[in-house]
Amino acid sequence: MQRVAIPMKTIYRLDLSAQKRKLTAQVNAAMGADRADGYVIWDDQNYPDHPNPLYRKKAYHINVACGGVEEVSPNHILNLMEQPDCKHLIWISRDIGEAEPIRTVWVYAHEMTHLVQDLDVPLLSSLTNFLRLAYPRVEPPKRQIDIPGEFDAELTARELVVKLFGRNEYQAYVNRQVQECTEGGVYFRRFEAVRFLPSVPRIRRSSGCGRHLCFVRPING
Repeated sequence: MQRVAIPMKTIYRLDLSAQKRKLTAQVNAAMGADRADGYVIWDDQNYPDHPNPLYRKKAYHINVACGGVEEVSPNHILNLMEQPDCKHLIWISRDIGEAEPIRTVWVYAHEMTHLVQDLDVPLLSSLTNFLRLAYPRVEPPKRQIDIPGEFDAELTARELVVKLFGRNEYQAYVNRQVQECTEGGVYFRRFEAVRFLPSVPRIRRSSGCGRHLCFVRPING
């Protein structure tokens, strides 16, 4: 029986602007979000002191179908995870929802890429989860973009930001991040250095075979 596509359902606890709703809808269309069952929740809260470190982040994607429910969660999120149609969940914090549009889109596209990775290359998602646990124990410490699945998500987010905002606005955003904090400068210098390596791991669609992980030469610019 052919599977009927059910788009990810979006819950707006935050009054997201019309501009951002339009932009994130364009991300959904570009990423194929209508292939997944689950929820996107734009929260009106941040949780910097939450006992579950997952909520001390700015955003996350989890595969509820494979990984189970995060029992230590705010009640409104736990209720969504327990719904029978919640196979995936993307949570976006208030900080990201209220950020400048280009940052909101970047983070949203990053998390949506993780959903696509789960759908199309589940082995990559398993590897990403393993490395997230292993890398803090490695010397010298590794950054998020040193994990293939995370780097693919960042590259995809960058490509969508450039497409939606233009190259000049993207570069202006990077410059602001570099100027505003030392960590931002370190991160983007590393990101740009890795982005121009001779080959990087990317997810690419192949004819008749869905998607697969391969090494491709980055597109300059």
